[in-house]
Amino acid sequence: MEKYIEELELEFVAIAGDSIHEIHNLLDRMEEDPDAAPQALRGIKRLTHTLKGNGGSFGFPNISLIAHRAEDYIIHARPQVAIADLRRFYDRMDDVLIKSLPPDGEADRVIEGLPRAKTFELSEVTRHEVDVVLVMENGTQSRLVRREFEACGYSVVQIGHTIEALDYIHRTRPDLVVASPLMPGLSGVELLITLKALPAMRAIPCALLTSLADDDPALLSLPAGIPLIHKGRRFSDDFAQALALLKIT
Repeated sequence: MEKYIEELELEFVAIAGDSIHEIHNLLDRMEEDPDAAPQALRGIKRLTHTLKGNGGSFGFPNISLIAHRAEDYIIHARPQVAIADLRRFYDRMDDVLIKSLPPDGEADRVIEGLPRAKTFELSEVTRHEVDVVLVMENGTQSRLVRREFEACGYSVVQIGHTIEALDYIHRTRPDLVVASPLMPGLSGVELLITLKALPAMRAIPCALLTSLADDDPALLSLPAGIPLIHKGRRFSDDFAQALALLKIT
């Protein structure tokens, strides 16, 4: 069995190495021919998504962790993706594959210094050492919420699936988790219940972003102490109150 696992690991290293090499070729193409950039970026997103899905299954969860961050950067960086920044994600994956960085554990060390996506320029905003995980499907609402956090100087990673978010949160221990209740599969409320039930993660501050009324039956099982941030006209006030309640500065 041990030999079989070792063979699978070696096979993954070879396949992942080929994918990363292909990604660097696509980045070269983007530099050489800006008109080819949209197609090349689609290829990079596809390969990155595959690396994210396979890393944890073959004993390299830190490949998945870096791929999460790379995907977030590709999707949300504005006004455009910086090729030099994007290369850093895949150089870091190479470091994990050759085990100069660990394939599992030490998440802070593995993702330290990787570029962060910014949805707009914030030259006058003071950056804070606050990492936020936004568990919400991509769309207009998520972009608006993300901008609010970035306007406060916080760093944001958005994850559109609750199961993926649970693994990411477990590995990185962010300063704040904000979830939408309406998610495919496990709901945002169920995610927060799970986080508060697990000793390793129950101390992580959490909030729920919702358009539901406070007394909606869907929210009855929400653990105590988790503030609601309502969408719409109450958003700004609820947002400020939630940060104050959770002592996020």
